[in-house]
Amino acid sequence: MKKATAPISLAGSKLGEVRHGCAFFNSDDEEYRVLLPFIKDGFECGEKAAHVVEDRSYIDDLVEFESRVNDVWRGHDDAVIRTYNLAKFGGET
Repeated sequence: MKKATAPISLAGSKLGEVRHGCAFFNSDDEEYRVLLPFIKDGFECGEKAAHVVEDRSYIDDLVEFESRVNDVWRGHDDAVIRTYNLAKFGGET
């Protein structure tokens, strides 16, 4: 059984039991403005942060990945926020 964990805030909302989120941004500046307070709060609580950057975008796999990762991440307390640049997506996505 998973232990109770302290709430985590992101962009004015609390992450629930599943601490995986996906966020879409129009620019790098917008992404940093939203994520830096989240990362700073984690550091202040003694947490660590990792930032993984993918140089390619697999749009076809995005929806499947996001739907499956919630099931996988449900067993972990760590927060994971996947970010996407809206300039790389067409209306069909």
